[in-house]
Order: sequence, then C-alpha cells, then structure tokens
Amino acid sequence: MVSLPVDRKSTGSGWLCITLYCLFTSLSAVWVSMSFTKISGSALTFFTLLIAQIVFLLFAVIKKQQPLTFLKENKGKIFWLNILTLTSWLFMFMALQRIEASVESAIYQGWIPVVVMLLGLLIARKNQMQVLGPVLIAISIFALVAARLYVNADGSHTDSRRVIEGVVLASVAGSTGGVYVWLSAGLKHVKGATTMNILATRFIILLLVTGLLARHQLVDIVTTDIHALLQLTFLSLLFVVIPIFCLQHAILELGAPRVSVLTPLVPVIALAAEYLVAPWHSQWVPALIGVVSLSLIISNLRMNKAVKP
Repeated sequence: MVSLPVDRKSTGSGWLCITLYCLFTSLSAVWVSMSFTKISGSALTFFTLLIAQIVFLLFAVIKKQQPLTFLKENKGKIFWLNILTLTSWLFMFMALQRIEASVESAIYQGWIPVVVMLLGLLIARKNQMQVLGPVLIAISIFALVAARLYVNADGSHTDSRRVIEGVVLASVAGSTGGVYVWLSAGLKHVKGATTMNILATRFIILLLVTGLLARHQLVDIVTTDIHALLQLTFLSLLFVVIPIFCLQHAILELGAPRVSVLTPLVPVIALAAEYLVAPWHSQWVPALIGVVSLSLIISNLRMNKAVKP
C-alpha cells in the first residue's frame, strides 16, 4: 500500500494540543469538584460556556472564518453537534458536583474511546478483533464504579445515591462525547470546517437550554456575587477555552482514533492533584483509576497500529 505524505508540522501541533488538553482539563476538573458544588450544574455550564462562546466567535470573526456561512451550509451536522455538546458538557459538570474529579474523569474519558471504537466497528466495518479494546476498557470502568460505590475518598461508607447519580451522568457525558468526536472528525473534509468555525457554532443550543434552566440563579450571581462571577470567568478559560480549542484542533489534525492516545492521562493527573489536597484512604479506587488509564493506553495503541497505512 502506498504511504501518503504526512504534514509533520500539523501532526506535531496536534500532539501538543492534546497534551495541553490533558493538563488543563484534569486540574480544572479537580477545581470544579472541590469548589463549585453550591452553583447549579446548569448555571455553571452556562457561565463557563458563554464566555468561551464569546471568545471563539471573536477569534472566528478576526480570522475571517465566516461561522454564519458555515452554519447555514451545514445546519443538520451542526444541530447534532450542538445536541451532543449539550449533553456532554452539562452532564459532565453535574457529575463533577457529585463524585471526585479523578473518578469522573476516568469514567468520562473511558467511554469516549469505547464509543469511537465501537462506531468504527459498527459503521466502518473494521477488524472485529479490535472489540477486545473496548471490552477491556468497559470491564475496568465497571470495576472502578463498584469500588467507588463501596468507599469514599476519606475511607467512610459511600452515599450510594449521590455516587450513582455521578456515575450515570459521567457515563452519558462520556458516551455522547465519543459520538461528538466521531462526528466532528468527519467534518475534516467539509468545506469551511475549520477549528474556529466548529467552536463558534457548537454551543448555541447548550446556551439556550442551560440559560433557561438557570435563569433565576444567573440573575443572583450577576447582581450580588462578583467574586463567583470572576471565578467562573477564570474557570471558563482554564476548563473550556484552552482545552476545547486544543481538543478540537487535535481532532482535525490527528483524527478521531488518535485523539485518545494521551487522554488517559487526565484521570491520573486529576488523581495526583487530589492527593495533594485530600488523598484517598483506600487504595482500591486509585489503583482502578490507574487500571482504566492503562486499558485506555493499550486499546488506543492497538487502534493506532491497526489504522496505519
């Protein structure tokens, strides 16, 4: 088979972006889990994504990307990307308010490549042996969930209802995030599908829905809690603007399967950050977070080897 020429500069920028995504996502997730539990998930999502939307629109206009034209020409695709963005981001924030960032990140990051791989098997009819990767990841996620249902970070018995809610929310967020990765990667060859055009048009439905749900609390924060408003602005930059630009750029440059090669580092970095603040008394949950990350690395390496020309 003839090898295609590789743009090493673009590939290098893709790997750099996915590395930055891991660092900013993990550290800011810990911040959300520990410091933003009193704000509703919808209000938290609206504020952080509103600021990001403004930033991305400004960049798109400055770079003359014409996001409105891109939106008009791809209404159907953008609609589904908006729906997937809504479920992925809103449920992720809600999950972080219920379970630890390392556990949430392992579940969320775990389901993304599982869904991408399964879509590849079902739609692209790839080698059936690749199903071993998703199975390995899924088993490790189930083991992690079982351990987390048994014990809290401080060693006490867990509040199973709150943990179950967090696990379900993180699982739905990760699964829809995986579908988003798959669909957005398919836009690579669509006319006008630049990183900025996608980022400037993917949050419209999310902002409408979360703004409506959190309308009363939004007014209170804007009028009476300037400190919280400043925190949310800073969080938006760390948790949304920088990571999401890096992730979207990496998806377009590297493709859907390869963006997950370094994402297993997210729960590990989050676990390390948590250890500095509130270390786990039980070793089972941290060990299983490591198992999830290792299974992700193994599966992604197998996937990347399989797609090489």
